[in-house]
Amino acid sequence: MPSIVEVRHFGRLSLPPNGAIAGGQIVAGVVVSGVDCAAIAGANAKNVLGVCLLDCDTLADVGAVIPLEAFPAQVLCSVGAHGEYPVTYAAGATIGTPLVAGANGTVQPYVASSSTFDEIIGYCTQTTLTGGTGTAYIGPN
Repeated sequence: MPSIVEVRHFGRLSLPPNGAIAGGQIVAGVVVSGVDCAAIAGANAKNVLGVCLLDCDTLADVGAVIPLEAFPAQVLCSVGAHGEYPVTYAAGATIGTPLVAGANGTVQPYVASSSTFDEIIGYCTQTTLTGGTGTAYIGPN
């Protein structure tokens, strides 16, 4: 192949949300009625896309046409990846610790006995206590 077109270079991905997602939550990819959507990632999720950048909420119908003045909330989930973001830590971590998805869109330290290497989604960039908000580099495998 002599040349290719770059699809996305460390930019944002926009997907319809499958439910309400708060900014800062870890987002996974799901398929709803044949449509690619974003959802809050669960613990040890392997389908992580990145971090929700803005609060967003689902539409009653994926692909529905709604007048701009009727938008109640952000209707596309803007997902950031390959960058440093503020996230909530389900368990405390120190700087440099590899991270996996925690429950309800949080992050938690990678532990070899309970996680697999392919679940690592980034690493801690700010030592943070359990339940606290700190920064993390998120760059899904």
